Amino acid sequence: MEILFSHKFSHTGWWYWATMGKFSLSNQGVKYCLLDRDIWVLTEDGQMLTVPRNPFQVRMSSRWRLIHSDSRPYLVFDETCGLDINTLCMQSPLPESVHEQYLQELLPWGYYEKATFDYGPYHIERKGEWGYRCLKDGECIWEFTGRPWLYTKIKCRGNHLYFGTSGNGGNFYILDLATGELLFREKTGGTEYLVENGPYIYILRNAPKAQLLKVNLDTVRIEEIVDLPGKAEAGGAIELIEGNIHAITAVYNRKGILEEIYWNCVKADYA
Repeated sequence: MEILFSHKFSHTGWWYWATMGKFSLSNQGVKYCLLDRDIWVLTEDGQMLTVPRNPFQVRMSSRWRLIHSDSRPYLVFDETCGLDINTLCMQSPLPESVHEQYLQELLPWGYYEKATFDYGPYHIERKGEWGYRCLKDGECIWEFTGRPWLYTKIKCRGNHLYFGTSGNGGNFYILDLATGELLFREKTGGTEYLVENGPYIYILRNAPKAQLLKVNLDTVRIEEIVDLPGKAEAGGAIELIEGNIHAITAVYNRKGILEEIYWNCVKADYA
């Protein structure tokens, strides 16, 4: 992996929610949107633009979803309004197709509290607050306790399950689909987003400085680590766009006040 750039942005009054915005690809390139008193839009060439949110009551970014409709990207803030990424114009009401897709993707509490996952004859469901179990032909064949809460889907590649947890810490896990054996566990400080690129998963780790990890799902090992400036938040923005990883990290002062954020762009090395 190769760092292509790390752009620094700062503004008095930003707090840690500034790291939890959304990347999107527009007809003017990649943009990063975050919420403060207004909606801020950062660009790859270092611009900082604002979009007034009044009279709209925009919710925090845990409810934001990027929706594509008719080849147009919309950053949807809630059930009532969103931002056309190309024009940077607020949209309310939302186009019907955008509204419907948003409701399908929205999770009640931001994590997968009641979700189930099926891969061939294997049915995976939650057991208790942090546990999981796998059923085959109606019988439980394995159980696993992985703390804390499930923030990503439990996905499958070959015979490997993989997922991320967050809240009071967090981990990235790889399990054997048929047996539930723990094959890989990496303490990340919280993994709420997985960036997938062929056999590789890219995740942020804060240990204690920010790092980008490249994990091979087939060989079940970390292949590369790139140090990034500042700290990585559990819900920090990370996205694969046109072969590059875009990730947000932050620098805080001794009082825990956010001083600046970094937009990091790293070449993914796999197409």
